[in-house]
Amino acid sequence: MKLTAGLIVLVCGIQALAAELPIKGYVSPDELHRQILQLSKQHPGILSVTTLAQTSAGHKLAAVSLGAKVGQAPAILIVAGLEGDDLTSAQLCLRFIESCCREYAHSENITTLLNHTTFYIFPVLNPDAAAQAFRFPIYNRTENEHSLDLDVDGSVNEDGYEDLNGDGFITQMRVPSPLGQWLPDPKNPQLLRPALPDQGEKGEYLLFSEGVDNDRDGKWNEDPSGGVDLSRNFSYRYPYFANGSGHYPMSEIETHALAEFCFAHGDIAAVFTFSSNGNLCRALTTGNNHADSKDKPLTAPMADDIVYINKVGEQYRTLFKYSSMTKEMMTAGSCVDWAYYHYGRWAFSAPAWSPGATDDSLTNTDPLLFERRLYSYLEKTDQLNKFVPWQEIRHPDFPDASVEAGGFIPYVGKNPPADSLNSITDRYSQFWQELASMLPIIEINSRVERLYRGVYRITAIISNGGKLPTCSRIGERLNWLQKIKIEAALTESQKMESGNLYYLLEAIPPGQSVEKSWIIRTSAPGPLLIKASAPSVGSAANVVQLD
Repeated sequence: MKLTAGLIVLVCGIQALAAELPIKGYVSPDELHRQILQLSKQHPGILSVTTLAQTSAGHKLAAVSLGAKVGQAPAILIVAGLEGDDLTSAQLCLRFIESCCREYAHSENITTLLNHTTFYIFPVLNPDAAAQAFRFPIYNRTENEHSLDLDVDGSVNEDGYEDLNGDGFITQMRVPSPLGQWLPDPKNPQLLRPALPDQGEKGEYLLFSEGVDNDRDGKWNEDPSGGVDLSRNFSYRYPYFANGSGHYPMSEIETHALAEFCFAHGDIAAVFTFSSNGNLCRALTTGNNHADSKDKPLTAPMADDIVYINKVGEQYRTLFKYSSMTKEMMTAGSCVDWAYYHYGRWAFSAPAWSPGATDDSLTNTDPLLFERRLYSYLEKTDQLNKFVPWQEIRHPDFPDASVEAGGFIPYVGKNPPADSLNSITDRYSQFWQELASMLPIIEINSRVERLYRGVYRITAIISNGGKLPTCSRIGERLNWLQKIKIEAALTESQKMESGNLYYLLEAIPPGQSVEKSWIIRTSAPGPLLIKASAPSVGSAANVVQLD
């Protein structure tokens, strides 16, 4: 009997009801939002939640403000849940927020942290995609719910996935074919690797995601529900016309809301984005980035900035012990690249979690690098039930072939068991505390010289007591960040004889200082206030007495 796609979906949907969620112990985007709202009601002095928009699927897009002096202290922006199949980052943010609320006023470290640094957190930037992990059939969804004609055939959402073996998950299916391009891996036959024709190899299988060809165009699952992959929708190196990148840069509700939030908050000094590709996992190297050309866009971070990005990376790698096998190249249209090249901030990215490199024989040139590492991790942690062994299925598109379904279940490659989330949160909390301690710190001292009766030269020494410059080189190039403004606040009895009402300072490297002077005439003794400030570095003030 020939099975139709509709019958397959009905039968497998009934079978899937018995399946367990692959991310047991995680909370859905809506539940996570509810829990953070509840925390904000319990801790209004340090936590607030702002709903910026609603997504195409109706989920609330929230920005969380965490700190005792929001708007008055330098801020770190944390963007989580950007990649739809990364559920871990949202859970880490929830736990970080919970721990800060619990420990503020009880832990000296957390109290100091929130008194001097603000955290803006987008806990789930792509809730449309993340919600797929909590309903059957479950598949690695990366696109939001904004329906697009991904295969450019005039229809939308007409060729999605089907759970053909009824286990509740969309995995892969392999079809024996003389036109196949895939072979069982000799080291692990459960894995498939590309055949190498130049070495005389001939493929045995065609490889597809699990499903049927609903629109009968000879392609499988090429136009599922959705959507736009938000990690490819930002404006730097935007991949025009690429599948899933959207109609144009920042076309989506989510990415546009994030950008609007960033430009409305000048106090943001640094951006951290959870991403499967990261600039913290290995040391960056300098290259030809066209920094001296005004006609060409930058293609790599500026050399002076790389020095400091690598210093932050050293702190990260010490905590997380990432191996040299971690990828470093950015995805075209990525958030972290936008934050650096177009927003002009210190920008960092790293994966929320990655299975450990447990096989020392692996190399970067291995085409199955990630798959081997993941399979080895599952094997050594007694989680091989998260790999579905290949099993024969009946497929309406291949009635005479021995089609098999199997492979890694969705979400397993980026999301560890829930009982490990607390320990990962602890490391990220420590890293964010380290990053906050590296932010530039304005310090101001003054020197007073009496020139003659009632006339004084006041010299202000403005220093950077942090470990990062007060502005990155890319920030200076973009001329977007507000510069440090230093001014002498004269009283009615004081008159400026020489000097500017205020000065705007260029970037101050760590441990260095800049001096500015005024000559002030005073008709009566009194104090003079000298203050320096910029939204992204905070403020400092010094009072001198003019006798």
